[in-house]
Amino acid sequence: MIKIIAYLFILIWHFCLPAVEYAYPVGADNTSLYLIKQTDQKKLELYKKGIHEGAFKKETYSFNQEMLYDYSVANFQLLPDNSGYSFIDNGRLRIKFRTKPSPVSVDFLYPLYDLHSIVWLSDTDGIICAKYKNCFGLFHFAIDGRVEPLIWTGSSDFLYPQKVDKYIFCIKKALDQSLSNVIRFDCDKPHMYLEAWDDLSFDKQVAILMRKKCDTINSRLPRIESIISTRHIVCLSMININCGLYITHTGETNFVFNFSCHILLNKRGKWQNKKLFNFCIPRYLLLESSEKRVVEKIRLLLPMIHKNRVYFTDSCGKQNTLGLFYYDLFTDKINKKQIKEGALYFCCQCANNNLYFGGIAKN
Repeated sequence: MIKIIAYLFILIWHFCLPAVEYAYPVGADNTSLYLIKQTDQKKLELYKKGIHEGAFKKETYSFNQEMLYDYSVANFQLLPDNSGYSFIDNGRLRIKFRTKPSPVSVDFLYPLYDLHSIVWLSDTDGIICAKYKNCFGLFHFAIDGRVEPLIWTGSSDFLYPQKVDKYIFCIKKALDQSLSNVIRFDCDKPHMYLEAWDDLSFDKQVAILMRKKCDTINSRLPRIESIISTRHIVCLSMININCGLYITHTGETNFVFNFSCHILLNKRGKWQNKKLFNFCIPRYLLLESSEKRVVEKIRLLLPMIHKNRVYFTDSCGKQNTLGLFYYDLFTDKINKKQIKEGALYFCCQCANNNLYFGGIAKN
């Protein structure tokens, strides 16, 4: 039975701190737990701690700094072979290999910007969500800088790609926000695309992708399948090839934004969806104009599933509180795990059979 260990990642510093700082776990491998400390709206620092049994003790709870202050670490991702990790630093993709003392930069050969999220296919290539000509698309890249379009239309945004088995799942959003779709496409052999596009300019690649009239390329383009269409999908988390969770924005009050969590199930080739629960997040944690916002807002929204439980955070309509709850998939009931008036608990991470979560980093 999983042990629930509540850590609010309290870090001790010898210099003046901003009014509010946050610390939260973002990943774990066989030896370490990684966390982000948000020191201000422009600075995200990465730390790590061993997760061997007995390593976490309250009286000796401290993290060794993993990255220098030169980097702001957003969208932390472990590489598939655990040889290191990647992150987005002020619009640039960087990779920290364990065998190298400092991160290396991936400088794309074509004009992508506003890097959003990454899916690693191997330790040398992956899929990145980024903007091209004012629209988000999905692009296959190699760490030597080569890049090619996988999905880009100029009329929709494609966000939050995830690889499950041979498929890439993502969200497709109309630019006018009128409709959102969860889609998937086959990406079993992505290296074929890089070879196929080699002799074409990037703009011509995009044009071919939109028209699909080139016989030598068209046979290798992914076939897109729409799983569900609805309004206001804000994030997606696939559990396996036949099951996933998605979050929709359902409204707001003067104090909170309201959301609902739905489950996607593929039963005998037919996709079905069901609403599991509602939750809300204080407005000041999400608003771009707020000095107390969490920079990586997706960390507040994404649920974490472990065994038969869906862990999530909810303010219960209160302005300055965020508690930890779980939805039991067997009983269809919500259970409270951790909540305290005026405290914030969010961003669950399971490691070494323990559940960790973050909150305010206090001086």
